[in-house]
Amino acid sequence: MDPVIDLRLNYPVLPGQSGYFKNSFTRHFGAYSDWLSIKPFRGSDAHRDLASTWLSREGVKIDRDRLSVVTGGHHGVLVAILAAGLRGKVVVTDEFTYPNFKELAGLMGIQLVPCIGDVDGMLPDSLKEVATKFSASGVYLMPTLHNPVGYVMPVQRRHQIIEVVGNLGMVIIEDDAYVFWRGSRL
Repeated sequence: MDPVIDLRLNYPVLPGQSGYFKNSFTRHFGAYSDWLSIKPFRGSDAHRDLASTWLSREGVKIDRDRLSVVTGGHHGVLVAILAAGLRGKVVVTDEFTYPNFKELAGLMGIQLVPCIGDVDGMLPDSLKEVATKFSASGVYLMPTLHNPVGYVMPVQRRHQIIEVVGNLGMVIIEDDAYVFWRGSRL
């Protein structure tokens, strides 16, 4: 029997393996071709349309061409770091910030600079001072259920932070994994 090369995989399939894989995946996961096919790089149009609709529900239209489907929060933050060109740059964070962001930043050669905050989060004047002093290129925020502190940044404070960041020409990485809690009984 000649070896079967399945171009949807990253390696050649040895004789007999193709049938074994197909039977195993069909038995355990259903559609063989769906699990082993290469997906669109930024996610399917249908998924990005759905995300666009969901993200646009508060009145600001987010076009699907500005969206990428990622495999989880850490992957999304890593993609944002790379897309924003923050590798090897300075990024301002809260005094206490998400430990996994610190790990990702370390992998990307990012220097993290802490910024003073209060019960509502990062202080805009402190952000301006620290960002200017260290020539920061970005800011990392967790505005809803901040990890590890737990605050929810009020909308007014968010707007103040955006104003400072815009005036300084920086970018914001908003890790808002718990945005769905906003408006609840928090």
